[in-house]
Amino acid sequence: MRFELERRGECGILLTVKTMGGTLQELGERPLISRIRRQAAGADDVVAGIGDDCAVVRPTPDAAEDLVLKSDPVICGHHFLPDAEPRLVGRKALGRVLSDFAAMGATPRWILVDLVAPGDTTVAYIDAAYAGMSALAQEHGCSIIGGDTCRGEALEFHVFGCGSLPRDTARLRSGARPGDTIRVTGRLGGSLISGSHLSFSPRVREGQWLRDWANAMIDISDGLASELWHLAEESRAALVLDPARVPFTAAAAATAD
Repeated sequence: MRFELERRGECGILLTVKTMGGTLQELGERPLISRIRRQAAGADDVVAGIGDDCAVVRPTPDAAEDLVLKSDPVICGHHFLPDAEPRLVGRKALGRVLSDFAAMGATPRWILVDLVAPGDTTVAYIDAAYAGMSALAQEHGCSIIGGDTCRGEALEFHVFGCGSLPRDTARLRSGARPGDTIRVTGRLGGSLISGSHLSFSPRVREGQWLRDWANAMIDISDGLASELWHLAEESRAALVLDPARVPFTAAAAATAD
């Protein structure tokens, strides 16, 4: 909601209220998610809905396993450049979803892929991209079982995944507690310089192991600072970070930023 003030002579101030939220750029991602979250309906079978790395649902009240659901887009010009190797583009498209499964401690099982592509996209490019996805899926024991295709202005891969984990074992962003230490599973930063944003390895096995003792987990593909904010908000906790102890990659250290 945006307020505008305007002075009219000596009669004081006229207040007008615009109930629309302005543009997405003005609103920002976090407020947008909060607006959507307020309108989303919950149900008894939803263990964790909007606000975490994945949604978690329970198929039946007595189910021994919970299902973990996630979708993520990868779009040319935003997540990768037109000259990027197509096999790595496909790997990144699936890897982003698998990284969110890792943050829940889940096992990936089934994958759907929606392809949006301009008409002049070569078949060889699409074959290579799917080969990259298929290789990563095989590495983590999940299967690409379907999806859809559509012509569009930009090349896009929209990946939806379903995974599973033992009942009540999902590690949520809301689980951090006073006295917890903050740890990461690798060195951070420099992904654009090194190209690792296309070739990273999702920490699925690490996440499955960590769920036995971690109180909260979160995928940090979008950067440490923003993800710490999400963790603090969902856990209603204050986090204290010593920058000198953050483990940076050599590529990140070379930027001196």
